[in-house]
Amino acid sequence: MEGMRKNAVFITAVWAAIGVTAAGCGNLPGTARSGPELTGRFVSAGVSQTGTTYYVDPERGDDDNGGTSPVKPWKSLTKVSAAVFNPGDHILLEASGVWNGQMLQPKGNGAPGQPIVIDLYSMRNGTVQYAADTRPIINGNGSAPLGKDPYIISGAVTLYDQEYWEIHHLEVTNSYDLSDPGGYKKSAPRQLAGILAYAVSQTRQLEHLVIKDNYVHDVQSEYYQDVANAADHAGGAVGQGGLKITGGIIVLGHWLDPDGTVLTAEDERYYRSKAGYNGVLIEGNAVKRVGLEGIRTKCNAGNGSVYHKSFSNVVIRGNYLEDIAGDAIVLSETAHGGRVENNVVKQACNADLGKANYAGLWCWFSDGAVLQYNEVYGIVYGYNDGEAFDIDLNCDRTLYQYNYSHHNAGGFMLIMSGPTNSIVRYNISANDGGGSRGAAADRVGSAAPSGSAVPYEYTRQSIFHYWETSEDEAKVALVYNNTFYTGDGISTALIGEGNTHNRADVRMRFFNNILYKEGTGTLRLWEDYPDDGGAAEERPLYQLPAYFRNNIIYPKEIITRNTAALSQSYPNDAAYHTAIVAELQAAGNIFEDPKLLAADDESRSALENQKHTAYAMTGDIAVFTGTAKLRDRAGLFRPRDGSPAFGRGLDGERLFAADASRFAAEDFFGNPVPGDTFSIGAYHREQ
Repeated sequence: MEGMRKNAVFITAVWAAIGVTAAGCGNLPGTARSGPELTGRFVSAGVSQTGTTYYVDPERGDDDNGGTSPVKPWKSLTKVSAAVFNPGDHILLEASGVWNGQMLQPKGNGAPGQPIVIDLYSMRNGTVQYAADTRPIINGNGSAPLGKDPYIISGAVTLYDQEYWEIHHLEVTNSYDLSDPGGYKKSAPRQLAGILAYAVSQTRQLEHLVIKDNYVHDVQSEYYQDVANAADHAGGAVGQGGLKITGGIIVLGHWLDPDGTVLTAEDERYYRSKAGYNGVLIEGNAVKRVGLEGIRTKCNAGNGSVYHKSFSNVVIRGNYLEDIAGDAIVLSETAHGGRVENNVVKQACNADLGKANYAGLWCWFSDGAVLQYNEVYGIVYGYNDGEAFDIDLNCDRTLYQYNYSHHNAGGFMLIMSGPTNSIVRYNISANDGGGSRGAAADRVGSAAPSGSAVPYEYTRQSIFHYWETSEDEAKVALVYNNTFYTGDGISTALIGEGNTHNRADVRMRFFNNILYKEGTGTLRLWEDYPDDGGAAEERPLYQLPAYFRNNIIYPKEIITRNTAALSQSYPNDAAYHTAIVAELQAAGNIFEDPKLLAADDESRSALENQKHTAYAMTGDIAVFTGTAKLRDRAGLFRPRDGSPAFGRGLDGERLFAADASRFAAEDFFGNPVPGDTFSIGAYHREQ
C-alpha cells in the first residue's frame, strides 16, 4: 500500500542542472510543457512560469530555509500553512515525503489564469525532476478543528475560503488508526475529511478549484445522523452530521456570520447566502475506505431547504471509488453546469448504518445535471436506498445516460417525488435490486422487521424505487431504451417503493426498454403489498397503454401477481396473467427473447467476475475507467443477430412529439441513432 511506505524507487536523473528549466505550468488549458521529457507515473505541474515555486521536504528540509530552491526546501507543512501565497505560485512537496499529524492549510488566493498549484517534485542524487512513481503522503491522524466553527469539519488538506487553487498528486489519509482497515466504518470524535475546500464567503461564489490525480483513503469520521440529538455528540456542540459533509473529497459552502456564527433559518441572511464555488473540477482521483462520503459538493442545507444552489460548473470525472461507508459521489446544490462522468464506484454504502439512507452516485437540489458513462457495482447494504443512482429532491432536467449498474442489492435507481423533466436513457442494469430493505442479509420468509407489520417477504428491494404519482407530465420520469437484466437466483421487481407500502399508483413513462429475467427467482413489473387489499394490482393497469409501450418483456411468465389476495376483476392467477399480457401487447410490448449475449454460460461467468473486479492501484486510473472500458465490460448486453429488439422501438417523433432535444444521437455503445428509427434496449441497430 502506498500509504505505508517510507521510501520508494524513483526514476532518476532527468535534468542536468538543479531547477534551471521549468517544467511548465501543467494542467492549465492551452499550456505546453517545456524542457526534457519527464518520466514517472505522476507528472507534476513543475516550476511556475508566473509566480514563485516553493519546495518542501520532510527529510532534507529546514523551515529556516528560504524554500524557493529544491536544495534548500522547507521542512514542515506547518511552515507552508503559515505562509500567504500569491497568484501563480507553486507549492511542490517531495514525492518521497511523509508528514504525520500535520495539516496542510496554505493561505492566499490565486487569480484568473494564475492559480496557485500544490504538486510534487523529486530530488535524487543532486538532481531534481518533476515526475515520480509515488506521491507525497499527508497523514492527518485526525485533523484539528479550524477557525471559529470547530465542530463542523476539518480536512488533512484544507482550503478555507480561498479561490483559484489546484491540488495535484497527493496521497492523503485522516484516521485515528491507520492500522485498522475497517476504521472508515467506525465513528470518530470529530468530523473529518481528506481534502476539504471550504467556502464561507456569503456574498459570492468562489472561483476555480481543481482537485486532480490524488489518492485519498482511510478517512475515519464522526457520522451521527440524528440531527435532533446533535447536542449528544462528542464535545457537546451542535454538529452537522445529518448533512453528510465528511469523507474523502468534500467541497463545502457554509453559511457563517463574520464572527463565525452558523446562520440558521431564523436569520434572513440565511436565504441570501451564496457560499459555494463556480468552476470545480474533481478528476482522476482514487478514493478508498472513507466515511461517510466519497466525493461530494454540499452547501449547508438541510433536506427541506430550497433556497440555495450555490455551485455551478462542477465536473466530477474519471475518479475511482471503493469501499465508501456512505454515498460515493453526490452532485449537490448545483445551479447549472453539473456533470458527473466516467467514474467507477465499487462497494458504496458499505457500512450497515441502520436506518441511514445512502446511494452510489446521485444528484440533489441540482438543475440540468448530466450523469453519464459511470459504472456502479457491488452495493450490499441499504435501508430505503442502496441503489446505484438517484434523482433526488428538487432536481430539474436531470439526465442519466450511458451508465452501467450491476450487482447492487438496493437496485438501479431511486427517483423521488418532485424532480421535474427527468430522463433515464441508454443505461444497462444487471442483477440489481436483489436485496432486502434494511440489511445485506436475505431475510425473505422471516418474521416482520422491528416496528413493521409487513414481513420481509414484502420488503425486497427493486430495480427502481419510484415515488412520483403526479399527473403532471413534467414530473413523470421518461425512461427509454435501457436494458434491465435479472439473472438466475435473483428476485426483484421493476418498480417498487422504498418507504411506504401504498404507492401502486405511480406514473413512469417506460418506453423501448428490455426487461429480461433468466433462471430461478421472480421479476415482477411492480411490487404490491399485503396492506393494499388487492387494489394495487389494478390501479397501474389503466395507465399501461400510455405509460408502458414498446418494451421487450421476456419471458412472459414474469407477468404474475405477488400477493395471495384475489380481486374481483381477476379471480385467479391465470386470469390475471392473460389479461395483463393482452393489455401489454396491445400497447406494443413484445414477449420475445431479445437474444442478449449475456444468456450463455461464458457471459454469465464473466458477469459474475465483474462483481469482484477492482482497480489494482498500480497505474493510471484511466487504464480502468473511461468510456471504452465501460463499453467493453457492458458488452455482454448487446443483442445477437436476429434479435427482435432491432428497429422495433417507438421512434423519436412518436416518443417526444418531434422534440429532437429529447432523444440521444447515439446508443450506449456509440452507434448513431437516427431520429426516425429506434431499436429497443441500450443497443441500436436497424433491422
